[in-house]
Amino acid sequence: MGTNVPIESGSYSTNTTSTSSVSAFNTFDRKDVGIMLNVKPQINQGGTVTLQVYQEDSSVQSGTADQAGGYSIDKRSLQTTILADDGQIVVLGGLIGDNYTNGNSRVPWLSKIPVLGVLFRHETKSRQKTNLLIFLRPVIVRDAAMLQSITADRYGYMQARSNAYKSDNWIEKDGTTPALPQLDGTAGDVIDLTKIRRSATP
Repeated sequence: MGTNVPIESGSYSTNTTSTSSVSAFNTFDRKDVGIMLNVKPQINQGGTVTLQVYQEDSSVQSGTADQAGGYSIDKRSLQTTILADDGQIVVLGGLIGDNYTNGNSRVPWLSKIPVLGVLFRHETKSRQKTNLLIFLRPVIVRDAAMLQSITADRYGYMQARSNAYKSDNWIEKDGTTPALPQLDGTAGDVIDLTKIRRSATP
């Protein structure tokens, strides 16, 4: 979950005169910015699961789009290795952020008038505190029946959320409410995702 941001990596210039140059083109690299999670699992002989986890929370600093050096990116990352049992829930935390900003605008001279000057000043304060927690539950799929059971459980959850969806538009009826088909396959069957479509209500 994030945004792909262009980062300028270089430029090529051609000399037109002895005292000036014209930039012909610039080169850019693309960098993913946002919340990233990479997990590499490995099943051990005793039935445990080793997880190599890399977690990143990055964001572009506001107001840095037009600076000469390009964007400034704030990044917090976590890299660890976890040994978990089959079906055990693991919680990762520690990426905590606390951002505080303030600003003010005022009318020159009038804002300095005693008592009445507060009518010509405007102050803004904002504070954003984030605590990122990642919940992981590794499950070893041992046969087709277990795969079908897990699939039916998650598919039923998605279907319940889809059926409970209600549009915020009270003026015009929304005929494009997403609907999932019934899951009626047997153990070992593979779900055809092409049959999942959006149904329109006439």
